[in-house]
Amino acid sequence: MLGKSLTLAIAVLVTWVWVSHGQDYPCPEADEIAPCVCTEEDTAPTLSLDCSDITSDAELERVFNAYFPFHTYNTFTMIAYTTEPRINVHTLKRDTFKNITFVNIHISHTNLEEIDLNVFDNSAPNLKSLIVSDSYLPTFPFDMLAYAPVLEDLRVFRNKIEHMSNLQSQSLKYLQISYNPGLTFGDEAFWDAPNLETIILNDIDLPHVAENTFIYQSNLQYLDLSYNYLHKLYNRSLHFHDDANVVHLKLDGNEIFDVQRNAISGLKGTTYLWMQHNLLDDLPQDVWERVFQSVDHYSSLFVFDDNRIVCECNLLWLVTSTTYLDVLAYGADCANTDSTIHDIDPDFLEGNCE
Repeated sequence: MLGKSLTLAIAVLVTWVWVSHGQDYPCPEADEIAPCVCTEEDTAPTLSLDCSDITSDAELERVFNAYFPFHTYNTFTMIAYTTEPRINVHTLKRDTFKNITFVNIHISHTNLEEIDLNVFDNSAPNLKSLIVSDSYLPTFPFDMLAYAPVLEDLRVFRNKIEHMSNLQSQSLKYLQISYNPGLTFGDEAFWDAPNLETIILNDIDLPHVAENTFIYQSNLQYLDLSYNYLHKLYNRSLHFHDDANVVHLKLDGNEIFDVQRNAISGLKGTTYLWMQHNLLDDLPQDVWERVFQSVDHYSSLFVFDDNRIVCECNLLWLVTSTTYLDVLAYGADCANTDSTIHDIDPDFLEGNCE
């Protein structure tokens, strides 16, 4: 008798939960948040919300006016493939998400052209990744990093962002702000983000890199400054922290014709240095020998293809060292001959150069 009573009580409880919370519990009712889709995951928090089929600002606002049994979600997704039409959302207001918070926010290929400075405030304390890419944003609330204590991944590439304020974050590890033509930032923009491991700044029309720009990134491994408008590398512009191990340093596709002494310093271990597609006509010994010396010649690679290097006595220091030639990638052509630097006869230079 007791067993039947217990079974009946459980059945009544389950029925009460189902009726009081709805058949889609713990998600909101599916028809109330459509075309967004709520799903349960194995991670904590266990709920995620995909709004990739949203068609307007008004529709997105209606979704968040629905009843949400729980307010903490793992991921908010609003992404379209680049081969598809853009998601037709133009604005994220301060209260767009109401009191719903997310650990991860991933938005891409939209018509977004305005986001409120405080739109991510509710999520900020627990936010781990934030991606708002391939849209039309002219501004972004970088100041929010100061109150996002666990944010590790920020990607705002392929927008129209005009300025990045100084970053303040002890947690940020990955930053991508590439493909924002004309984007500017101050000389101390990265000083208060010391734990960055990856910084991607390609295709932003960057005209120069100031002294000690990246000096405080003790964990830096990947720095991409490719396809910008760099003409000169000034003293200590790429001077790295003693504890950093920069594996990839990408400077390809600029217009670099002059590298000052100590412009690149602090490399060690394995380094892939990409200098191809620039305007270098010389590799002065007092500039480059210390760079070649600083890395492990068994595992490093320096690529100087497609420059204007004149191969004469100026390269004696380089071609007479098998250690340095091991680091130099094949394909660095001589502008004044039909050969590559690797083809130069070191004995000829030693016999004809003082």
